[in-house]
Amino acid sequence: MKRGVLVAGVLLAAGMVSPAFGVVKGGSGPARLAMLEWPRTDTGEPAPISEAAMSALVVERLRQAGIAEEDFGLAVVPLGLNGAEAVAAAGEVAAGARFGGTPLLKVAHQSGRPFNPASTMKLVTTYAALSMLGPDYRWTTRFYTTGPIRNGVLQGDLVMQGGGDPHLVIEDLHALMADLRAQGLTTIRGNLVIDDSRFAVGPAYGSAFDGDASQAYNVRPWAALTNFKASKLVVDPKSKQLVLDPPLADVQLRYDVKVLRGRCRGGATRVSVADGATPAGRPQVAVNGTQVRACGPLQFYAAMLDHQQFVHGIFKAAWKNMGGQFLGRTRIEPGAAKRARPLYAWQSSLDLGEVVRQINKFSNNVMTRMLLLEMAAAKGQGALAPEVAGQWLHGWYRSQGMPMASLTMENGSGLSRQARISAGDMVVLLARAAQSPQARWFEQSLPVVGIDGTMKTRLRLDPVAGQAQIKTGTLQEVRAIAGYVTAASGRRYALSLMINGKYPAERVLHAQDELLRWVYRHG
Repeated sequence: MKRGVLVAGVLLAAGMVSPAFGVVKGGSGPARLAMLEWPRTDTGEPAPISEAAMSALVVERLRQAGIAEEDFGLAVVPLGLNGAEAVAAAGEVAAGARFGGTPLLKVAHQSGRPFNPASTMKLVTTYAALSMLGPDYRWTTRFYTTGPIRNGVLQGDLVMQGGGDPHLVIEDLHALMADLRAQGLTTIRGNLVIDDSRFAVGPAYGSAFDGDASQAYNVRPWAALTNFKASKLVVDPKSKQLVLDPPLADVQLRYDVKVLRGRCRGGATRVSVADGATPAGRPQVAVNGTQVRACGPLQFYAAMLDHQQFVHGIFKAAWKNMGGQFLGRTRIEPGAAKRARPLYAWQSSLDLGEVVRQINKFSNNVMTRMLLLEMAAAKGQGALAPEVAGQWLHGWYRSQGMPMASLTMENGSGLSRQARISAGDMVVLLARAAQSPQARWFEQSLPVVGIDGTMKTRLRLDPVAGQAQIKTGTLQEVRAIAGYVTAASGRRYALSLMINGKYPAERVLHAQDELLRWVYRHG
């Protein structure tokens, strides 16, 4: 009779195991593996083991990487099954059920427990968007007038109806302005009126997630979002000047930095961005801190002002750059387009497939938040607040046969302390996406390990490089990965690992990398 082998307290399925794989004896704690590799028989073949043993093996590997068992949820399921079987398999992992009678790798640890997923939540939003709207979907920003155009002069207001475009950048603004000029418009005598009624989110700052509103990832969604409400700042210690690219008209810039002498050394340059108003009420952007003269100009991107002030500044500066004149102000008036005459419609330069790629490759928060609100608006739900849109999206998933019982969505991007989902529910989504008509666009949007996006510098010299498509998620005390791995065997797997706890970043990244290596090698 063959005997089993104890692996972290779990009995392996029958099969003689080679002496190279054993247990560490001695000590008062539970048995631990001397080698965290897959057990092999006397003939050198991989030993058949149960799903519980597989799970124990990988949990032990993560524990030895320094992550406590209670601090993570994990699910790994095969995608080599046919059709709905893969989704059903993922669902069994989500429910905590066990598999048997199959050689494919399956792992579950706290797979039904909700964890904070950080930016892996973007997978929930982007897959739904591809399914509901289709990869060819585009946004439309419309322009209207309240008066006639005579000899190139608009005798009234120009109304800009925000269409929810998440990627209306300065290059697009220049292109649409060229089209407006082609309509015979040179001078806007009235105001620029923004109709932002598509979303139930106003133009004010809102509260920054981490207290720093100048961080571009903290920008709030807005129906007329332009250039992500951010500019590149060039801070020059020699001229003691601040320059914005793209420039913002009617904004005062203030260089309030202490310039240090001596050689250029790391850590001596520390600046922050603050905006406010001059005594006359004019918007102001100031840079504070210290800068070493020998280091030369410093360049970085920052969000600034509220949406209304920003769109006024960028529109007026760009219109002037195009040879036009804008003599009025900018105001917000929801519904203004209904009382004006159509002039021109701009269609987004990127379709949804490319927007999803931008979101997942580079983890763009405001684009994801825009996408959540756009789904609701496009599907006839009207202008919803982000939390209401999240509840509506959860209902859509239920209607698709994915209850997602663990899901709590605040804004769709994962930039949240309240957001929750289980690793099991995440692999249900991944399995469904892999079998869907949108699979190509969804999978190609994910960062490729060692190649691009947020995984570009990870595992570059490891065999798993190029063989895994992984979305990352990072918040304070939250690290997560989710996506697909093509193992050395050619089999394909969906996985989700969510670690919630106070750990050094290096330790958590190491644990994630160990999991990807393990699945690649043993899957």
